[in-house]
Amino acid sequence: MVRASRRTFFISSSEGTGEGTAAEILPMNNARSQLLVLLCAFGPLLPTLLAEQGWTTFKSPQNHFRVQYPSSWHPLNPGETRFDIINFPPSERAEGVILNATGARIWLSAAPPEIKTVDELILQEPPSDSTEGDERIPIARLARDGCLTLRRVITKGEIGPNVYFVYTTYYCSTKRGIYMAVLINRERDPHQEELRAIALRIVLSLRAF
Repeated sequence: MVRASRRTFFISSSEGTGEGTAAEILPMNNARSQLLVLLCAFGPLLPTLLAEQGWTTFKSPQNHFRVQYPSSWHPLNPGETRFDIINFPPSERAEGVILNATGARIWLSAAPPEIKTVDELILQEPPSDSTEGDERIPIARLARDGCLTLRRVITKGEIGPNVYFVYTTYYCSTKRGIYMAVLINRERDPHQEELRAIALRIVLSLRAF
């Protein structure tokens, strides 16, 4: 089973939808939270909706899941079985680190089978320079083979003098186990919220099998 830390940024070697059921809706305090509810409300329908909007399917027999992602994004290392994508051509990767100045990366993997809770998984992660946010994402409709609970943790880590990466991590708990999706991009990226919306849609499209 392949697993990497959300802090990893150095270059490495290397359809069915369940029936929906109602779930608790948390109080919404701002427009961003309302957007999350709209995205989560259509969770069970996302595989169909995203395919119609130029998204494609990735399937991992090893980690027992499939997800959909934007067709405009590229596999970090074509031919690998791990879900690891970037929003620019691989030929434009920066020297020594994967991301260029405006790039973003999203990878997703299953937690080791001995990990039973999200808190256990978080404890295995290396410490970050700071934690910017930690919240539960409400899911208005649940799919039997999708995320049953969803938690988002935002951290920041320094990769050079006054240069920081932002790590937006989504922890998806399914009947089969826990999955971890990580969005990595540079601090003060003007497209931060758009990138987070894409990462969230990817996570909500996850179906475990």
